[in-house]
Amino acid sequence: MKLIWLFLVTIGSLCGAQSWGDDALDAVRKRGAFIWGADQEGGGPFVLPSPDDPTKLIGFEVELADLIALHLGVKAQFAQGQWDKLPDL
Repeated sequence: MKLIWLFLVTIGSLCGAQSWGDDALDAVRKRGAFIWGADQEGGGPFVLPSPDDPTKLIGFEVELADLIALHLGVKAQFAQGQWDKLPDL
């Protein structure tokens, strides 16, 4: 379910950027970061702290966000959100 939510939010954001012109995409590129949110308390395989380095996140959603950011030419930046509050964030 988390994967579907991240996918829909990402696609919606990118489609929205096109419908607003390039302003939203330009803002992401100027900021140099694709900010994405998830609830890491839900754990693997989506978003969880690395066993080797708890300050680094690993998981499927992390990899997906990194690929989107790479495509946009920016860095991925994680923002923690409580699961039931993610739609509001």
